[in-house]
Amino acid sequence: MRPCDAWAETTPVKTLGDLGRTIGLRRRSLKLTQQHVSGVTGVAPSAVSRLELGRDETAEFRAVLLIVNVLGLDIELRPRGSTFTPRPPTKVNELGLSTDGLAALNKAGISAVHQLGTASELIQRPEFSSGVELFEIVCALNRYGLSLKHGHVPDDRNREIFRQRIVEGLTLSELGERFGLNRERVRQILAFYFGLSGTPPASKQSMHS
Repeated sequence: MRPCDAWAETTPVKTLGDLGRTIGLRRRSLKLTQQHVSGVTGVAPSAVSRLELGRDETAEFRAVLLIVNVLGLDIELRPRGSTFTPRPPTKVNELGLSTDGLAALNKAGISAVHQLGTASELIQRPEFSSGVELFEIVCALNRYGLSLKHGHVPDDRNREIFRQRIVEGLTLSELGERFGLNRERVRQILAFYFGLSGTPPASKQSMHS
């Protein structure tokens, strides 16, 4: 399979952060280093890094064009409010996931977005027990206005609550203290936006350590 086949047809970019994430995901999907991109384009490695982090507000458009060109991407302009809508990804290899994320999905036999199910279903599988790959999938879906629970797309705060629960293993009470919420509200957020209930593996390990 060619590397470009593992990328969504269209990625909407509205902010510097969106641009940086898109470039970074594409570079990693092609297994290229920032140094390689720098060597091919002549753009300084530090400039490539700042661009991917969304911190280079003074980046020259010429440099951006050089970078996206070497990554096999095109920049498309269209009138705001036009009726054109990018096709949402239907296959998991169109989400721009890392090699590890795609490997976990492949091992689980999941090739289509509609097969993902809820966070509770996925986190119980050994391929996703660390929570890292599952969180990456959630973030990738959200970039396209999608979610594990259809129609319920979490904001940055709720995604961070989810990450700290499944990756860091914080308890509902600990999360409540960090985010100024009561324990029941944290539970509701995890269930409503991610379909997560019960105690994920990371939290069980934390409780026994």
